[in-house]
Amino acid sequence: MASREAKKAAAREQRIAAEQAAADRKARRAKARLIGGGALVALVLVAIAAGLALNKTSRADDAVERNATLSRDNLPGLQETTPPWPPEYTKLADRIAQLKLPLSGDESYHFHVLVSVYIDGKREEVPQDIGIEPGASTMSPIHTHDAKGVVHIEASEKFPFRLGDVFGVWGVPLTSTTIGGYQASGGESVYVYVNGKRMSQNSSYKLKDRDNVVVGYGTATSFPHEPPSGELDSI
Repeated sequence: MASREAKKAAAREQRIAAEQAAADRKARRAKARLIGGGALVALVLVAIAAGLALNKTSRADDAVERNATLSRDNLPGLQETTPPWPPEYTKLADRIAQLKLPLSGDESYHFHVLVSVYIDGKREEVPQDIGIEPGASTMSPIHTHDAKGVVHIEASEKFPFRLGDVFGVWGVPLTSTTIGGYQASGGESVYVYVNGKRMSQNSSYKLKDRDNVVVGYGTATSFPHEPPSGELDSI
């Protein structure tokens, strides 16, 4: 009897040991999966972070490149002449591409600014159909529908549109020292005022909804710095 009980006890101990060993193996496998999963998550997070950093760097590089482009007057098809300045279409698509402008899409991002231009005290026309090539497929997200100076900015996504983009699409050079065929010299300079405040950077100013923008060439007192903006109220 004692022998049978001893055998039962030994068998029970072996069963318990086997069950414990199986449980230990299961725990080790679960831990390995957890560690592996954690490593995978970590790798994914690292990849996402790297992608975000790269995207952020790319956006920063684009911004630097755009500012550099806007600070020069080397876009194709620019009119280095005296006014009037009609909309320039022959190189419109090339300028849109070089300025890295987004597509004019479903108007998810849509706002308006008023632009007035004065040369030696005389107000010059901001013509209709800037950025809209008649009878063709090229249309800029920056455009005009009439000659009242109201600039429509319509894109499928938010984008840092600059004042230089407006003049680039129009086909008129604008830098800190240049507008059209005029160069700063003597007592005459190129000035930009927004809502009555002078801007230190002309072409790289980032436009905001309902800005009242004045670009003037001549002396600082030869043109109004904040003309009436009632045209914006009619939109």
